[in-house]
Amino acid sequence: MKILLDIDGVLADFNGGVARLFGLTPEELLSRIKPGEWSLEGPLGVTTKEFWKKIGEAGEDFWDNLEPYPWALDLYEVALRFGDVCLLSSPSQDPSSWAGRVRWIQKHFGKKGYFENFLLGNPKGFCASPNSILIDDKNANVRDFVDAHGHAILFPQIWNDNYHLPESDRLGYVTRQLEDLEWMTKQ
Repeated sequence: MKILLDIDGVLADFNGGVARLFGLTPEELLSRIKPGEWSLEGPLGVTTKEFWKKIGEAGEDFWDNLEPYPWALDLYEVALRFGDVCLLSSPSQDPSSWAGRVRWIQKHFGKKGYFENFLLGNPKGFCASPNSILIDDKNANVRDFVDAHGHAILFPQIWNDNYHLPESDRLGYVTRQLEDLEWMTKQ
């Protein structure tokens, strides 16, 4: 199987980076998010244009300095038990986001020798196949991937439809989903 791991919201704390950029703590921003609500613009009280403009002005450093979640490497290791793993990311339209994302991958995954397996770009569905599984935190990405004949796991986060799942069992949830999908794809 091919396991495709989204970066922001799954491996990297994008929301925490956004919170700090807008002068909030990550906890303050999370407290403003309604369960299942994807957009950060509303909780921040800014327009989409203002949101991305501020991130663009922060440049490569915004992306490079995102904190990895505590489970990031463990999740990668779990995924490796089920197949080949590739990191996926959809950076913003600002070119600095692409360079910053590559630096982030080098910094956090290059040490372990995982640096060579990544793809940057918007069309995650292009990677969909009956032998591929996307692990992503965005409802729409998961739906699109499944619609393109791939398999997908919605990584539990407060901003998606899996907000009700226990935060302490994220890795367990993903592991069980991968086990089920591994069994299904062998049928």
